[in-house]
Amino acid sequence: MYFTANGREANEDPYYEHAYRIGLDGSGMKLLDPGDASQAISMADSGKYFVNNSSRVNTAPESVLYDTTGSKLMPLRTQTYRR
Repeated sequence: MYFTANGREANEDPYYEHAYRIGLDGSGMKLLDPGDASQAISMADSGKYFVNNSSRVNTAPESVLYDTTGSKLMPLRTQTYRR
């Protein structure tokens, strides 16, 4: 099962949301999108991949493709700002 939760990672802002997976028996919980930022995921219809969009007020937003084991496959986009 896949779910999102806040406040589970030590030394992080408790408002940062992350994606996790866990077995239906409650075993094997794993963080899928590490990083000290707000995370929002979009799961592919196949259930094999997800896109993680992360952002903080003091860094550029970025999008990264992961597989459902939490392995980072490739960066998709990093937003840059011009002044």
